[in-house]
Amino acid sequence: MTLEILTSFLAWCTLINLVIIFVWWLVLSFAGGWLRGMHRKWFDLSDESFAAIHYKVLAYFKLLWIVFNLTPYLALRLFV
Repeated sequence: MTLEILTSFLAWCTLINLVIIFVWWLVLSFAGGWLRGMHRKWFDLSDESFAAIHYKVLAYFKLLWIVFNLTPYLALRLFV
């Protein structure tokens, strides 16, 4: 695997994960009530625990996205 292929792969991974984060944020922002209702049917969750779980997982997802996709992509793009 060449560095150009790896850079291209990381660019696509970064873009796809950024779209996932953005759609997740949009759903939580504009359809949070619907999403809470759907989860309430499956699990016994309060509104506070629902929000805490989703925002915590979203924060971990963003952190992992930065560490494993964005940073390696930027390092390859800027220094190679």
